Amino acid sequence: MTLAAVVDSLDSIPEALREIYKPSADGKFVLDADVDAHPTVAGLKRNTSAAVSERKKLEQQLATFKPIIGERTPEEIAEILSAHAATEEERAKKAGEFDKLRLKDAEKIRAEYEPKVKEGEVYRQKYEALEYETTVKSAFLEAGGDPEKMRHALSIARDRIARGKQGLEVLNELGEPSGKSLKDFFASDFKADAPYLYLGSDARGSGAGSDAAGRTLPAGVVSIRDTGAFLANLDGIASRKVMAK
Repeated sequence: MTLAAVVDSLDSIPEALREIYKPSADGKFVLDADVDAHPTVAGLKRNTSAAVSERKKLEQQLATFKPIIGERTPEEIAEILSAHAATEEERAKKAGEFDKLRLKDAEKIRAEYEPKVKEGEVYRQKYEALEYETTVKSAFLEAGGDPEKMRHALSIARDRIARGKQGLEVLNELGEPSGKSLKDFFASDFKADAPYLYLGSDARGSGAGSDAAGRTLPAGVVSIRDTGAFLANLDGIASRKVMAK
């Protein structure tokens, strides 16, 4: 049997249970029970308490933003936020266009100057090749080099000559700058290694000799058919100071 919480009269309540009803100020009778302990009531109280706490939190937040938003309505605030978002989007678009323009300018500059840079590099390489040939050739001839053996001399000297900060420089056996001038190099080190490339150099034994056609060989060169001269100059041939032909 379910007991009513409030009744107008005790007539509808069994006599044994009438004592648990108390009269109220409005003339009705109220069930004298621990209502707060009822699960439903307890749940309602918890929900109400949570709602009150949330309301207080919102009121505190509203108090913080009140100086900023003033008396504006939610619709007015939403309109302001929408306008701000549109402004930020427009700013981002402009920034993107600026980046595109900057990239376009960079491409334009590269298209204009890259061919000139490449052309300049070609001319620089031609100049350096010409400088090497004329400078090294001049130093070799001044040191007494044989003009007829110029090409061969320039070819084997290339490993000892490199371009440095101050122009062409002579390298030592370790590939490091030696400090010698080109003229000194061709007059000493190079001449000692390849004397047959110089005018006035000679071979021991039977002298310069002649080749198979009877032509006189230049100084520093011996014929492989001249057994005496060849054997007498084995050391020179091995060290490239004398050329066998």
